Amino acid sequence: MSAHSLRAGFVTSAAEKRASISRIMEVTRHEIRGTAETYVRRADRFKDHAGDGFM
Repeated sequence: MSAHSLRAGFVTSAAEKRASISRIMEVTRHEIRGTAETYVRRADRFKDHAGDGFM
C-alpha cells in the first residue's frame, strides 16, 4: 500500500466520521483545501444512495 493510499483512506474515513476539513488537514498536512476536499466528496458520494441497505 502506498503512502498516498493511506492518506486518501484517512481523509475519506475522517470525512465519513464528520471531522472538519481543517482538522483533517492538520493530520494530512494538505496545504490546499481543495485537494483535501476531493476526498471528502468521495466520502459523500454514497450518502442517501438509492441502493443503500441492499448488502
